[in-house]
Amino acid sequence: MIVTATQNDPAVMQLLQGSTTQCMQSVTTSGQEQTPATGCNKLGVDFVGCVNIRNFLNCPQHIWSNSAQCNNLKQFILQCPQPF
Repeated sequence: MIVTATQNDPAVMQLLQGSTTQCMQSVTTSGQEQTPATGCNKLGVDFVGCVNIRNFLNCPQHIWSNSAQCNNLKQFILQCPQPF
């Protein structure tokens, strides 16, 4: 589904591929340092969060919604420490 929706937009495809690769490396590296608690491992949640944040912060200009809401959220995210 993602490939079909983005195959005609190289900028979006490159963003998705880059975010996925970077987050996989980041999450697996940080996951090796942490001992998982009993129950569910949080690596999946960390991975999805990482991809979402990176995609949002690096959204290509031609699809970015230059609204106050999006710009304010972007500034807020940039001011927060990133866990990834």
